[in-house]
Amino acid sequence: MKFIEQHPDYELYNTDGYYIKEIPRELIEPLKGLLIGQAESASDLKRFCAIIAKYIPTSPSTNWGWDWVIGDLDDLIWQLFNKKRFSKFMDCLAELASETGELDDINDILGDVNIGYFLERVPYEGLIWQLKNPIDHYAESINDSLEELPSIFESTREHLEQAKLQLARSDKSSRARKDALRDCISALEALLRQISGENDFRASVQRLISDDWGPKAVLRDATSIWTHIHEQKPDVRHGNPELIDLPIEETIYWIDRINSLVKYIYMKAE
Repeated sequence: MKFIEQHPDYELYNTDGYYIKEIPRELIEPLKGLLIGQAESASDLKRFCAIIAKYIPTSPSTNWGWDWVIGDLDDLIWQLFNKKRFSKFMDCLAELASETGELDDINDILGDVNIGYFLERVPYEGLIWQLKNPIDHYAESINDSLEELPSIFESTREHLEQAKLQLARSDKSSRARKDALRDCISALEALLRQISGENDFRASVQRLISDDWGPKAVLRDATSIWTHIHEQKPDVRHGNPELIDLPIEETIYWIDRINSLVKYIYMKAE
């Protein structure tokens, strides 16, 4: 599986001191040294060159002499680095790890330069890129909603996309956490209003209950969430002077709960 398939929103991950969306220059020489150390012949080096060339993409090495192929290896690694395509570089590293069998050594050099992922061999799946602590991918429930949300709910999608952007800054900014939560509430409101035809949040919920659209306990949860956020966390709304702390753990709890409801509603609407 490609890196981007395992981590489609890696650029939104939160991190503390790790490289999660760029390859540091300090990785190049250790990687080259590892590959040279694993090669028993110029033919082995040419195989490594062919793998790297595939991800640039460019033609592989046509040389055969040891020193000449080492020169090609160095050139190809730098070409791939200069492309600045993080996910492609990670795919290349995974294939090189598979080719050399040196999983632990590659993980060691990744750790030495503070890259925030490591390779793990998973039964029936092969090599998988895992996140290191303390990185958290907070936007998981939002991603789940966006993957399945029909395009007709355009306003809801826009609010969820905005919430993802805010979560990218959530580890450093209390305001960003509140904005992410506000955008998720707005996504829920837009969805309810579009389905019910009403222009007010509470009226939308009441219309769906009156129409026996779904279980009352589930639909009323929308009102419960709305009421709690607006009464207990009033500064989630812009313009309110009262400042209340909103830890990341609580932020994610409410966002996950809202997105569970969003998914239920649009799946029921289909």
